[in-house]
Amino acid sequence: MRRRDILRGVSMTALTAAWSRVARAAGIARVPAEPPAPIPPRYLTAGDHVDRMWRDVYRRKIDGDHFLRAVFNNYIEELRKLNRGEVDEATAAARMLALHSEALCHPPSPREIPPLPADEVGVDEVMALLRRAIAGEVRIVVAQPWSDVCHTHGDLSIYGWRLTGFRRNYGIKYIESATSPDSRRGTRESWSAREGNPVYLLADDEQDALDDLIEKLVP
Repeated sequence: MRRRDILRGVSMTALTAAWSRVARAAGIARVPAEPPAPIPPRYLTAGDHVDRMWRDVYRRKIDGDHFLRAVFNNYIEELRKLNRGEVDEATAAARMLALHSEALCHPPSPREIPPLPADEVGVDEVMALLRRAIAGEVRIVVAQPWSDVCHTHGDLSIYGWRLTGFRRNYGIKYIESATSPDSRRGTRESWSAREGNPVYLLADDEQDALDDLIEKLVP
């Protein structure tokens, strides 16, 4: 640090302390500093809202039959209007949000989840493992550059666990299977019969973070 910068800092500190003493003596109230402006949330495009609608279908927050019957064609039409330039991005995004909100009013009927067999991996176990990877507590090791996996399955390991995941064109769409260090195994089919796929049940921000993380991985 340059000498004049040090002197400038000392001078400003001394001036600030002196002003505080004068202000207290004169009964001048200190004006509180303005709070920092909140950071605006990430803007969601119409496509983002479509992705989130599908996530809520997979989470079983939206009835799949209702979605395909009453929502699917409507959002396709809104995307067509956007592509034809009949509406702008903000309008299309607002309409997608409205479709999503209405779809959430139609959840599927509740169903009973059977007990977990002793030799199977539970959904919550894989979710916890993925969350540790997102938080940087454990490392994901891939068998090949993940970006080279295109519309197929790829192998990865996390902290002694062996997993197979499906990549479409970015990130990870779902976990196909997981084998624990003690040789228990869970599959897409076994999880579908229960709560759902571990990737699907992560929060939106968690799924986005996992996609961004795994997309950059190389052996």
